[in-house]
Amino acid sequence: MVGKRVFLLFASGVLLTGIGFFIGRSANQTQSISDSESILPSVTSIAQTQDRKDSISGKVEVLVTKVFDGDTLQIETGEKIRYVGINAPEKGEQFSKEATELNKQLVLGKNIDLEFDVGKKDRYGRTLAYVFVGNLFINQELVEEGLVVSTTIQPNVRYQKEILEAQKKARESCVGMWKSLCGN
Repeated sequence: MVGKRVFLLFASGVLLTGIGFFIGRSANQTQSISDSESILPSVTSIAQTQDRKDSISGKVEVLVTKVFDGDTLQIETGEKIRYVGINAPEKGEQFSKEATELNKQLVLGKNIDLEFDVGKKDRYGRTLAYVFVGNLFINQELVEEGLVVSTTIQPNVRYQKEILEAQKKARESCVGMWKSLCGN
């Protein structure tokens, strides 16, 4: 009788452990799906609002509705886009106004192409992208004008070489923020 009770207790424990494992595993799978969905809605929403996605290049065409500063804009879906590979002066810092104004001239009210790299979001939830207007690479253009600087954050390095070359050119040409370093 005691042996039978011990066996039943053991069997019940194994059964409850198995059920608990299965339920926990299901919850983790659901959590994983939720986590991956929270990473993608922004990029997915851009693609879903556009019939103009170029499947060969992977670029997505969107309309710019607002420019916040020299490296951040808003598109027609209301989503904020942060330029990859560059960093603009913050509001109130030297060259902030100039970087913002040039960015507005280049993209505001225009259809642009967004190209994504490995990392899709920054720590503030903004979508990370390289920005193009026709054949003009906006990230590179802003650096070349000396109004923003190259900032490489792994794993987004697709255009690192081009952006660094643009910064070297701006520095050597003594334009924008580099002008004071040239003694001009």
